[in-house]
Amino acid sequence: MFTSLSYFNDDETIDYHVVTGDKIQDTLAIVEKGFYITQKRIVKYLVEAGFLNSNGYNEDNIPYLIAKSIKIPTKLVELQNNEKELKKHIGYKVERDFENRDIFIKTYAPKQTTSIKSTMMVTATELEIYQNTATEENPDSEPLLIGYGVYEYSQLLNNTTYKKTYLLNAKRVPLASYVTYNYKTYVPFRKEESDKLDKLKTKEEVLKAMAINHILREKL
Repeated sequence: MFTSLSYFNDDETIDYHVVTGDKIQDTLAIVEKGFYITQKRIVKYLVEAGFLNSNGYNEDNIPYLIAKSIKIPTKLVELQNNEKELKKHIGYKVERDFENRDIFIKTYAPKQTTSIKSTMMVTATELEIYQNTATEENPDSEPLLIGYGVYEYSQLLNNTTYKKTYLLNAKRVPLASYVTYNYKTYVPFRKEESDKLDKLKTKEEVLKAMAINHILREKL
């Protein structure tokens, strides 16, 4: 089974397992030990959960297991509910001079957290996007926070690395994402040309280019 976040337009799906069978009147979701476990551990899990025994189905225990089983893992329901809240602020933009393209990025120390689009644990670096507002007439004007960036990194089990940069508006709604050769916007959802981003070396350069792109489109 899988679910997806509608805001991201099926950009990524999140897998989880359920059990069905001739003697099962309903689906039994595998959620107690986390919503996803590898296929090699499925049988072990089912034995521990009391679903299987040495005779096969543990028929006496199945109704009880189904009764307490939820249909979609709690973490996925939380992601879907968070998405509903985000949608309320899709078009939000900080009131400012939209002709001003003078922006800079402030970067914070990385920390362990869950990914924006899943329950995967990642090392995330938060970045803030500011517009310079100082002028000759008002040289002491404070910079204006207009949006955010999040750079996610994780070492995966197959010895590959996951790296992704997200652009968010000031209400923390994801507007776009970039991973090597793959640049996508979410408002609206579409694949963008990534040539310019592919040539940039730092997450700050990538985020600034994404931000300017959205400012030019009046999306940030």
